[in-house]
Amino acid sequence: MFPDPGVSAAVIVGGVALVSNWRTQRIATAAIEAAQQGPMTDRWVSAVKLLASTGTSDQPSVEARLGAIYLIERIAKESTAHRVPALELLAAYVREHSQMGRTSLEPTTDVQSVLTVLGRCGQAGLDLRRAVLWGADLEDAALVEANLCKARLRGARFVGARMQRAPSSC
Repeated sequence: MFPDPGVSAAVIVGGVALVSNWRTQRIATAAIEAAQQGPMTDRWVSAVKLLASTGTSDQPSVEARLGAIYLIERIAKESTAHRVPALELLAAYVREHSQMGRTSLEPTTDVQSVLTVLGRCGQAGLDLRRAVLWGADLEDAALVEANLCKARLRGARFVGARMQRAPSSC
Protein backbone atom coordinates (compact mmCIF):
# COMPACT_ATOMS: atom_id res chain seq x y z
CA MET A 1 0.00 0.00 0.00
CA PHE A 2 1.22 3.43 -0.96
CA PRO A 3 0.61 6.43 1.23
CA ASP A 4 -1.74 9.16 0.19
CA PRO A 5 -0.14 11.32 -2.57
CA GLY A 6 -0.98 14.46 -0.58
CA VAL A 7 0.89 13.13 2.45
CA SER A 8 3.87 12.17 0.28
CA ALA A 9 3.99 15.64 -1.25
CA ALA A 10 3.78 17.22 2.22
CA VAL A 11 6.64 15.05 3.48
CA ILE A 12 8.78 15.97 0.46
CA VAL A 13 8.02 19.68 0.81
CA GLY A 14 8.71 19.46 4.56
CA GLY A 15 12.01 17.68 3.93
CA VAL A 16 13.08 20.30 1.36
CA ALA A 17 12.10 23.08 3.77
CA LEU A 18 14.06 21.41 6.57
CA VAL A 19 17.21 21.08 4.43
CA SER A 20 16.79 24.64 3.19
CA ASN A 21 16.34 25.90 6.77
CA TRP A 22 19.42 23.98 7.92
CA ARG A 23 21.54 25.48 5.11
CA THR A 24 20.21 28.97 5.82
CA GLN A 25 20.99 28.57 9.51
CA ARG A 26 24.50 27.34 8.71
CA ILE A 27 25.14 30.33 6.44
CA ALA A 28 23.70 32.73 9.02
CA THR A 29 25.88 31.22 11.75
CA ALA A 30 28.98 31.60 9.57
CA ALA A 31 28.06 35.21 8.81
CA ILE A 32 27.55 35.99 12.50
CA GLU A 33 30.90 34.42 13.42
CA ALA A 34 32.64 36.38 10.66
CA ALA A 35 30.98 39.61 11.82
CA GLN A 36 32.06 38.94 15.40
CA GLN A 37 35.66 38.37 14.31
CA GLY A 38 35.70 41.65 12.39
CA PRO A 39 35.20 43.82 15.48
CA MET A 40 37.63 41.62 17.46
CA THR A 41 40.28 42.15 14.79
CA ASP A 42 39.55 45.88 14.82
CA ARG A 43 39.88 45.90 18.61
CA TRP A 44 43.16 43.98 18.35
CA VAL A 45 44.62 46.49 15.86
CA SER A 46 43.46 49.42 18.02
CA ALA A 47 44.98 47.88 21.16
CA VAL A 48 48.34 47.26 19.49
CA LYS A 49 48.41 50.84 18.18
CA LEU A 50 47.61 52.17 21.65
CA LEU A 51 50.27 49.99 23.24
CA ALA A 52 52.86 51.50 20.92
CA SER A 53 51.51 55.04 21.28
CA THR A 54 53.35 58.10 22.40
CA GLY A 55 51.89 61.29 23.78
CA THR A 56 52.71 64.84 22.85
CA SER A 57 56.36 65.75 22.28
CA ASP A 58 57.22 62.06 21.78
CA GLN A 59 56.85 61.25 25.47
CA PRO A 60 55.17 57.89 26.05
CA SER A 61 51.49 58.17 26.95
CA VAL A 62 51.11 55.94 30.01
CA GLU A 63 47.34 56.33 30.02
CA ALA A 64 47.00 55.13 26.41
CA ARG A 65 49.27 52.16 27.06
CA LEU A 66 47.37 51.21 30.21
CA GLY A 67 44.13 51.30 28.23
CA ALA A 68 45.76 49.07 25.61
CA ILE A 69 47.01 46.62 28.23
CA TYR A 70 43.56 46.14 29.74
CA LEU A 71 41.94 45.98 26.29
CA ILE A 72 44.39 43.24 25.31
CA GLU A 73 43.55 41.39 28.53
CA ARG A 74 39.85 41.59 27.66
CA ILE A 75 40.50 40.36 24.12
CA ALA A 76 42.45 37.42 25.55
CA LYS A 77 39.50 36.54 27.78
CA GLU A 78 36.85 36.88 25.06
CA SER A 79 38.61 35.30 22.09
CA THR A 80 40.29 31.92 22.23
CA ALA A 81 41.86 32.66 18.84
CA HIS A 82 43.52 35.81 20.21
CA ARG A 83 44.39 34.52 23.72
CA VAL A 84 47.88 33.15 23.14
CA PRO A 85 49.02 35.93 20.76
CA ALA A 86 47.68 38.56 23.18
CA LEU A 87 49.57 37.12 26.15
CA GLU A 88 52.73 36.61 24.09
CA LEU A 89 52.50 40.26 23.01
CA LEU A 90 52.26 41.37 26.64
CA ALA A 91 55.19 39.15 27.67
CA ALA A 92 57.26 40.61 24.82
CA TYR A 93 56.28 44.09 26.01
CA VAL A 94 57.68 43.29 29.46
CA ARG A 95 60.90 41.89 27.99
CA GLU A 96 61.42 44.99 25.84
CA HIS A 97 60.19 47.76 28.12
CA SER A 98 61.51 46.52 31.45
CA GLN A 99 65.08 47.04 30.25
CA MET A 100 64.93 50.51 28.72
CA GLY A 101 67.47 52.57 30.69
CA ARG A 102 66.27 51.19 33.98
CA THR A 103 67.91 52.60 37.07
CA SER A 104 64.85 52.44 39.34
CA LEU A 105 64.34 49.50 41.64
CA GLU A 106 60.67 49.18 40.69
CA PRO A 107 59.01 48.54 37.34
CA THR A 108 57.26 51.35 35.51
CA THR A 109 53.49 51.61 35.87
CA ASP A 110 52.79 50.03 32.49
CA VAL A 111 55.22 47.13 33.00
CA GLN A 112 53.76 46.39 36.46
CA SER A 113 50.26 46.49 34.94
CA VAL A 114 51.28 43.96 32.29
CA LEU A 115 52.81 41.73 34.98
CA THR A 116 49.56 41.92 36.94
CA VAL A 117 47.56 40.94 33.84
CA LEU A 118 49.95 38.10 33.00
CA GLY A 119 49.91 36.90 36.61
CA ARG A 120 46.15 36.59 36.72
CA CYS A 121 45.70 35.10 33.23
CA GLY A 122 47.04 31.67 34.20
CA GLN A 123 48.70 31.07 30.83
CA ALA A 124 51.41 28.45 31.15
CA GLY A 125 54.84 28.97 29.64
CA LEU A 126 55.12 32.77 29.61
CA ASP A 127 58.47 33.92 28.25
CA LEU A 128 59.94 36.54 30.59
CA ARG A 129 63.61 35.75 29.93
CA ARG A 130 66.04 38.56 30.65
CA ALA A 131 63.29 40.87 31.89
CA VAL A 132 64.27 43.41 34.51
CA LEU A 133 61.69 42.80 37.24
CA TRP A 134 63.35 44.58 40.16
CA GLY A 135 60.75 45.22 42.83
CA ALA A 136 57.92 43.74 40.75
CA ASP A 137 54.78 42.74 42.60
CA LEU A 138 54.11 39.15 41.54
CA GLU A 139 52.13 38.13 44.61
CA ASP A 140 49.57 35.41 43.83
CA ALA A 141 50.68 35.39 40.19
CA ALA A 142 50.03 32.25 38.15
CA LEU A 143 53.44 31.74 36.55
CA VAL A 144 53.23 28.02 35.79
CA GLU A 145 56.10 27.01 33.48
CA ALA A 146 57.12 30.67 33.17
CA ASN A 147 60.62 31.15 31.78
CA LEU A 148 62.40 33.63 34.04
CA CYS A 149 65.93 32.65 32.93
CA LYS A 150 68.40 35.48 33.43
CA ALA A 151 65.59 37.76 34.62
CA ARG A 152 66.66 40.31 37.19
CA LEU A 153 64.44 39.69 40.18
CA ARG A 154 66.00 41.69 43.02
CA GLY A 155 63.28 42.81 45.40
CA ALA A 156 60.49 41.10 43.44
CA ARG A 157 57.65 39.80 45.62
CA PHE A 158 56.50 36.24 44.88
CA VAL A 159 54.33 35.55 47.97
CA GLY A 160 51.65 33.05 46.94
CA ALA A 161 52.89 32.88 43.35
CA ARG A 162 52.31 29.57 41.59
CA MET A 163 55.46 28.65 39.69
CA GLN A 164 55.12 24.91 39.11
CA ARG A 165 57.30 23.40 36.41
CA ALA A 166 59.19 26.65 35.85
CA PRO A 167 62.66 25.93 34.41
CA SER A 168 65.16 25.64 37.22
CA SER A 169 68.22 26.10 35.03
CA CYS A 170 68.92 28.34 32.08
